[in-house]
Amino acid sequence: MTWWHRLRRRKQMDEQLDKELRFHLDRHAADLIARGRPPEQATREARLALGGPEQVREQCRDARGTRW
Repeated sequence: MTWWHRLRRRKQMDEQLDKELRFHLDRHAADLIARGRPPEQATREARLALGGPEQVREQCRDARGTRW
């Protein structure tokens, strides 16, 4: 596999990971809103519970061996 294919594959995997993170953040925030939290507070709490999107991305990259 050439470096170009690896770079392209990494970009695709990062995009997929971003979509998945957004999904989980949105779901958790929606659950918190359903429990009575204001939307801004629910979004903040969801981000804190996840551990920060960039931290999660780095952990996932480490796990799949694509960190540079």
